[in-house]
Amino acid sequence: MPKLPRMTWLFVAINAAVLLLIVWFGIKMLLPKKRGEMQMPPVPVSAVAVKTDTIYRYLDAVGVCRSVASVKIYPQIQGSAQLKAILFKQGDRVKVSQKLFELDNRTFVADRDNAAAKLEADKALLVVAKAQLERSMGLIAKEFLSKQEFDTYQANVKAGEASVKADEANLRKAAIQLEYCSITAPIGGIIGRFEIDQGNIVSSATLLTTIENTDALYIDFSLSENDFSLFRQVWDPAKPINIQVENKAEAPVVYFANTIDSTTGMFSLRGLLNNPTGVFWPGQTVDVRLLLQKIDKAFLVPEEALQINKNGNFVFVIQPDQTVTMQPIETGLSYEGGLVHVTKGLTADHSVVTKGQLALTQGSRVVVMPKKDETTPTH
Repeated sequence: MPKLPRMTWLFVAINAAVLLLIVWFGIKMLLPKKRGEMQMPPVPVSAVAVKTDTIYRYLDAVGVCRSVASVKIYPQIQGSAQLKAILFKQGDRVKVSQKLFELDNRTFVADRDNAAAKLEADKALLVVAKAQLERSMGLIAKEFLSKQEFDTYQANVKAGEASVKADEANLRKAAIQLEYCSITAPIGGIIGRFEIDQGNIVSSATLLTTIENTDALYIDFSLSENDFSLFRQVWDPAKPINIQVENKAEAPVVYFANTIDSTTGMFSLRGLLNNPTGVFWPGQTVDVRLLLQKIDKAFLVPEEALQINKNGNFVFVIQPDQTVTMQPIETGLSYEGGLVHVTKGLTADHSVVTKGQLALTQGSRVVVMPKKDETTPTH
């Protein structure tokens, strides 16, 4: 067999080496990579640190303001009289004992004078009766007067004394009726409208106006029977619970009903609000919050951080090596600002993912994107 030229062997060797290199590279590409040799790029996410704050647990309700003192003004006279004068403006703030109305008092003046005259007449008769009794005492001792006549003189004195007492009572009554012709405010507060005009004939059945004391108000509200056990857990008569009224004022709870309304499933409560500046008004509807619990150093996360699987709620916690861990958590109530109270599973050192969770699994690498400048206008 003839020998091949030296250059031919060299060419064959080079081609074989190239072929082997191609085969080796192809096999390497087909073989699975070792763990860690092939890494996915980090997932861009948004994240926030766990917030620590003092939180409060409330029961919310709608309340109605009611006057602590509300008085309807009626005449107190016996009989009737003409309304002679109205001495206030509708809606005025009036003081205790301020004069409000004047009635025509001429009939009542006459009744008083008549009662006074009768008293004087009966007093004079009593003087005569006593003098007769005194003279008869000497006569009865000498048997110049019968026992029957003496008893009559004694009876006349007692009858005269009774008549004087009755006359004094009638005079006081007449004087009171005369005073009733000048009608004054029994309480201080805001006076209402005229219910009847000047010049009309009024009696004890005629409503004249009303007065509402606004310096203090009752706040009446109701809670459901589902909240009753929560309320009873914190109720302590020695330490009244305060309610917040429209986030402007506080009022202690001074009463709650001893029964739950079976038709509505609600139980009623009442707060007592100090209202010297008149911020609130009788009949006004107000938002009421009743504080049940105060929790210091509570852990809070945004609602969008929460995820759920078959085991319950969890969040993605960012680790120091910029990977994430699926951290199971237990949650409490939600609060203003879209925050959720985490009762178990997190600490103040944790940061949680709030956006980008769909691309994450246990151990995923992440890169936290900077927050957008909220002052930059968007279009």
